[in-house]
Amino acid sequence: MMTKSEIQCTNYIIDFFFKEFVYRNLYFYESKQKLELCDGLIEFQDSYVIFQIKEKDTSTSVKWLNKKVYDKAVRQIKDSIGMIRRAQNLQVESYAGEQITIECTK
Repeated sequence: MMTKSEIQCTNYIIDFFFKEFVYRNLYFYESKQKLELCDGLIEFQDSYVIFQIKEKDTSTSVKWLNKKVYDKAVRQIKDSIGMIRRAQNLQVESYAGEQITIECTK
């Protein structure tokens, strides 16, 4: 289930990039475990741009940045890069409805 900020981010991405290069259904199975690749994924030229959204909680900005962004989100982005690098037949869908296989060389 997407959070409000994830939905807003996705809508912005779709507004500014071609739907053919913005992907959804960013989940896959690894050893029977369902994993999320990332919150948002765009293909831009010969690269993927990964988005990991963290909603601001009630903690101070410094604590939130350190715990949720610099620690958790950065770790998740690094994990996403690792998943893409070792991906074999990882399928996602563009917002134009096209099935895409992630290329591990990007």
